Amino acid sequence: MSTVLTRPTNGVSFGHKYTAVAQDATDDEAIIDFQVSYALAAVVQITRAGIVVGDDAVITYPAVGQVSIADGSSYAVTADDIISIIANRASA
Repeated sequence: MSTVLTRPTNGVSFGHKYTAVAQDATDDEAIIDFQVSYALAAVVQITRAGIVVGDDAVITYPAVGQVSIADGSSYAVTADDIISIIANRASA
């Protein structure tokens, strides 16, 4: 799986737009690593050719500061999918 490293836009809020690559499709997963030492809560939107897809994508948090987007029952990570993430520090 590919892991994309990114940085926060300010102390507690994050925004990242990522275009999936062939390796993500092969691995059935893309991981966005915000490189912070605390848990995140995220909202993810996936578009393909301008159409929102991924309504059943599996969104998980594999490690602190990371958000994973993986295949669901009808969604498959595909090269050129645009993954938009808004994340904030998760409350305890």
